[in-house]
Amino acid sequence: MQANQRGRGGKAGGKAGKRTLGDGARDALHAAGAKAAAGEHGAAATAYAELARIAESRGRPGAAAHIAVQGALAALAGGDRDQALAIAREGVTLASGVADQRRVARKFVPFIDALSRDDADAAAAFREEAKKGFGLKLIPAPGETVTPNRAQRRSLPKACGTCGEPVDSATVVFQDDGTCDCALCGDPIAG
Repeated sequence: MQANQRGRGGKAGGKAGKRTLGDGARDALHAAGAKAAAGEHGAAATAYAELARIAESRGRPGAAAHIAVQGALAALAGGDRDQALAIAREGVTLASGVADQRRVARKFVPFIDALSRDDADAAAAFREEAKKGFGLKLIPAPGETVTPNRAQRRSLPKACGTCGEPVDSATVVFQDDGTCDCALCGDPIAG
């Protein structure tokens, strides 16, 4: 097997020229998650924001959006609404050029929902900013999940092509379009 290949999926991510986040970024994502779990919300938010910029610079705007949302949620959990909004706004900017804008815009719904519990006006204003940033009339709700068949689960790669996180076919959540997102970096995984 060539050095640039990863098991069953062929070249990283299964597409020629697809850029990955790499092992260092995966480890940093785990570290940011550990900080958030330990209650170090400000440090986690800052780490996620930096990782979102790295994801975008490596050609992964969908992952950048997902990671920015994690940072915004961490900041919100720490009580810093201004930092949360700044990270979320940057996430919209980082991901505004992505091809499937509806799918990426959906990643911001958990942040909008969490923000609305704290400040409904700020949530409504951010929703409008996100709609404008993605050029959408509305931010779609998270996709319906489906029960995949065995063939779909078997066709999953062993690891995410973007961050290298192992894919657990027993716990992955499939969307209505037959795809699923990596739980760590948020990039789509073909099913």
